[in-house]
Amino acid sequence: MQQTRWDDIRQFLALAEHGTVREAARSLSVSHPTVSRRLAALEQQLGVDLVRRFEGKYTTTEEGALAFETAVQIRDLIQTLERRIAGRAAQVVGPIRVAVGSVLGDLLHGVFADFCRDYPGVRLLVESGDRLADVQRGEADVAIRFSFSALPDQLIGRRICDARVAPYASRAYLARNAGLSLTEYDWVSLDERFAGDPLTDWITQNVPQERVRLQLGDARPLLGAVVESMGAGFISCMVADPHPELVRLDGPTQTYPLWLLTHEDLRKSERIRAFFDHLARSLESMREQMEGSAKA
Repeated sequence: MQQTRWDDIRQFLALAEHGTVREAARSLSVSHPTVSRRLAALEQQLGVDLVRRFEGKYTTTEEGALAFETAVQIRDLIQTLERRIAGRAAQVVGPIRVAVGSVLGDLLHGVFADFCRDYPGVRLLVESGDRLADVQRGEADVAIRFSFSALPDQLIGRRICDARVAPYASRAYLARNAGLSLTEYDWVSLDERFAGDPLTDWITQNVPQERVRLQLGDARPLLGAVVESMGAGFISCMVADPHPELVRLDGPTQTYPLWLLTHEDLRKSERIRAFFDHLARSLESMREQMEGSAKA
């Protein structure tokens, strides 16, 4: 059976309440033919006549009276839903401090913009960088970070996915260095502050020091250096796979658990809960790109 459209029910409700097509159309700010057409579509779908015309006025049939009673209940439920959503949006006000890594932060501008449009009373204070503000110490309300560690007791979180990092090089660099092995390439790497990271350690252990042409203290410029053909580098698949100048290389990869975190003391805050849920939905929709599954 075809699904009944709420728009058709609205036309029927207006006609039953006002008694004429003209007044029904005026109440809904639509044309006269629209009311008549929607009513005819609803009656055809239900297989019954819902109204009859008598002395210039429309009244409900027996079936129409039953439909009218149910339609009023549906309208009341929809209006209650709208009021609750509007009320929640009105309660979601104030600043939200967000900590996010530099690479991921560059991908979330649209996500932040969507939330601010839905909740105009919110102000986002975003700290983006590889030194993240600490939720546990109260430096941030929400953090989006990669972590292998167990969550501290005071934090609540949601594990979004395992984001993949893989080796990439530019097409121009590969064309100039055909026939070289992975360890013979020039490399762009993170510096000693990232010692202990599996991929940074792989470069240290397998690539001659003179082949590491550039070391960086921040992951954000690594992409640009590889695009500019300074050498190969380990880059997040979600950033590198869409780039037309980059090629994923055969070599070691690493997945990093991506967590969405907040403090347990904030979980009852309307604005934090709304933002947390919005981020979770948005990041979940990006799972395939973050996991690098298209080319893994």
